[in-house]
Amino acid sequence: MVPPVPATIVITASDTLTAPGHELAFSAQVLDTEGQPVPTASVMWSVSDTLRGQITADGVFTGGPWVGRPYVRAMLDQSALAESLAVRIVPPGTPKWIWPAADLGGVMPAIGGPALATDGTIYVRVDIGGWPDYPGTLVALSPTGEVVWSTPLVQVDGCTGLVVVPGSGRLWLVGKRAYLLAPTGEVLWDTVPYPEPGIVPATLSGAASADLLVGTMGERPIAFRASDHAFLWEGPYAAQVSWLVPPTITADGQRVLAKRTRDTLFVFDAADGTILQRFLDPDTGVDLRVWGRGTVPVRDRYYLPTQGRLAAYDTSGTLEWLTEDTGNGMTEPAVGPDGMLYVQSRAYGLGALDPDGTLRWTQFYAQPRWPWLGGVALAEGGVVYAAGIDDFWAVSTAGEVLWKYRADSAGVKQSFIGSPAIAPDGTVYTFTGTHVYAFWGAGPPEPNSPWPMWRHDAQRTGWAK
Repeated sequence: MVPPVPATIVITASDTLTAPGHELAFSAQVLDTEGQPVPTASVMWSVSDTLRGQITADGVFTGGPWVGRPYVRAMLDQSALAESLAVRIVPPGTPKWIWPAADLGGVMPAIGGPALATDGTIYVRVDIGGWPDYPGTLVALSPTGEVVWSTPLVQVDGCTGLVVVPGSGRLWLVGKRAYLLAPTGEVLWDTVPYPEPGIVPATLSGAASADLLVGTMGERPIAFRASDHAFLWEGPYAAQVSWLVPPTITADGQRVLAKRTRDTLFVFDAADGTILQRFLDPDTGVDLRVWGRGTVPVRDRYYLPTQGRLAAYDTSGTLEWLTEDTGNGMTEPAVGPDGMLYVQSRAYGLGALDPDGTLRWTQFYAQPRWPWLGGVALAEGGVVYAAGIDDFWAVSTAGEVLWKYRADSAGVKQSFIGSPAIAPDGTVYTFTGTHVYAFWGAGPPEPNSPWPMWRHDAQRTGWAK
């Protein structure tokens, strides 16, 4: 039998658009003169400009460090037969896609941020509005920005909490009514709403570990078992809208931290709701604007955002330090591997705090649109992402602006209000009041951070695992 003669090479790629640090998968098939595969033929990979990309022997291309348009080349071993495919390398901060909430007849919520499933699905809630049902729509977007499914719900307009439950991938959504949904959007179970008619569901929220679902639902915190949503316990009752702050589950899964908005941080036993400790808020009774930001447990400390400050307690209850009063709003901190804290405030924009609470640097114009913005996100390589009143920001951990993006819809400036979520591939997700944005980013979440973004992770679990 005459051996097949290689005649052409066909290159395929997972995409031809990427950014520095991001990967693409390439493959090549060698065909003979009859268009049939030559199974014994192998190719060697190369890139026309190694400053704009590198490729491994098995065809994994990584963009950068420079941007531009290099060519990926596949050449038949010991032959002059070759084929090339152009790749475009875009700068970090370039939008991958933009999705309009108006497609579903609503707007994005003023509190919260996108939540990401481990398979790359992006979950957001669109507020529809309207008394007395407060409807909203839960939306699943693909990594390329298409709607996978949408599920209409009631009693959720304005709520903070959308959590991807660890292990199961189910969705835990807490408003005046709490829902458990399948990853397909099917409602599996929901609680009955509390009877008080005056409670607006805005700012109610949840957290989840593999074994626990917990929510702060206006008058009380309440907990269920994750596996079968059986009721476990509820915290002390208080006047309506007294429990609004997102709850947190400690790394060992044994304690729940939930703040009664005006005055006290409670530490509950996760198994039965026994109150183990109380921490008095140093800004007791000042206001209700701690919405959207929960307690951050890191090593032997609890970081507590208050009305206008950040407090650091040791786990025994001693107040170690308290920042100066910013007057209106302090986010959850993202915490670096070295203990540095990155926060936003209406007073000084984006700032970095030393572990002792000293303010090291600020970027004033990276101010949040609302005082209740949840927090920033920390990426590998020392990049902090922040949603701002005028722009979406990427700032180095030394305080240098790396890039910023200004949203403009029909000539009208849009403020970014979605707490950033970083995907494992480095894509950064956020939203304005009208659109969801996916940006090419610099890298995955900082792997050595004990709390890299709002609610700890891109699944928004509030679990300090």
